Amino acid sequence: MLAHYESAPQSPDGDLMARLKLVLATPAIRGEYLKSNSEMQEALAEAIATREFRDIWTAGPSPRRKA
Repeated sequence: MLAHYESAPQSPDGDLMARLKLVLATPAIRGEYLKSNSEMQEALAEAIATREFRDIWTAGPSPRRKA
């Protein structure tokens, strides 16, 4: 599963981190960044749940997995 990430650099470069700090230091931009990040995470959770045949808001194990 982690093989997908093996070619990625081990840590973000300094320039990227400096730009991210600038974004997160500005309250209005920070709010938009966090909102879009949340929306992306929810979309990913829904895609995974669809693949697992369940609703993301329903607790319990996937019906595809044996307990």
